[in-house]
Amino acid sequence: PHSALSNTPVWAAVNLISGTIGSMPLILYKEIPDGGKERDRNRLYDMLRWQPNNFPTAVEFFEMGQGHLCLRGNAFFHLQTNRADELIAIVPLHPDRMKLKLLSDGVIEYHYDENKGRPRAFSSEEILHVKGLSSDGLIGYSPITIGAGAVAMAFASEKYGSRFFANSATPS
Repeated sequence: PHSALSNTPVWAAVNLISGTIGSMPLILYKEIPDGGKERDRNRLYDMLRWQPNNFPTAVEFFEMGQGHLCLRGNAFFHLQTNRADELIAIVPLHPDRMKLKLLSDGVIEYHYDENKGRPRAFSSEEILHVKGLSSDGLIGYSPITIGAGAVAMAFASEKYGSRFFANSATPS
């Protein structure tokens, strides 16, 4: 996924999709007793609309998450809570560092490599996992891995074109 971004069409597609998703308005709804819905502006709305954590803005947060989905097929977010179990931050986690483990009771455990030695284990309540198309319901397919042949062909075409035009468009 990282090297695929240096291919112009891949970059353009991922940038366009991620930028569009990141700039879309956010509206949360809640169900009302009569079965309808109404807008809900609660703590979660404020976090998602303005700043999910201390470093990216909401637009950057959604762009990053969509970029992870476009390139890797999965986006992971750590739902940080305080001692009162109130949500205080939603922190993106890099999909390449995440491993899933399906426990015997059907619960998913998330293991994240923080580059500090042993991976950190998270429960499914601590992780928001957004996945793309999946064959097993656990992990999404990486669109770049699925389309690796097309990306490789695009790289080969760029390389050939570069050599061709560097030689004054004269074939060898």
